[in-house]
Amino acid sequence: MASSVDAACTANRCQNFAREIQWLFQWLLKRISRYAPNGVFDVWGSPLINDALELPCGRQLANRICKAAMTEGLADAHDNATLAHRRLYSTWARGGAAVLLTGNIMIDRRYLERSGNVVVEDDAGLAQLRD
Repeated sequence: MASSVDAACTANRCQNFAREIQWLFQWLLKRISRYAPNGVFDVWGSPLINDALELPCGRQLANRICKAAMTEGLADAHDNATLAHRRLYSTWARGGAAVLLTGNIMIDRRYLERSGNVVVEDDAGLAQLRD
């Protein structure tokens, strides 16, 4: 009996969640439709996103696009950056984002988030990061 009650509660929660997601999706579509009357949302043509942004330090960014930090998993067997890192970040740099956040560089190889992460415990691998 308890399992059927639990299943009914879970199903009810799923239906409520689905309704909330559907509402949110419709709300977003209404907002987006102001900028995309033909149903195609052009991120680069939208207000603000392509506008320059001045940071508090005075530095001017070309636009408001920022690529968040990710774990690439491209380090070599010694946990150093590789040519694959250079190609990847070079491709992202040509993509038009004003800011590319790097991340997930380990400072202690005993605590890797995953294999293939770059580790900087000393000066050994710094040359590959500077290239």
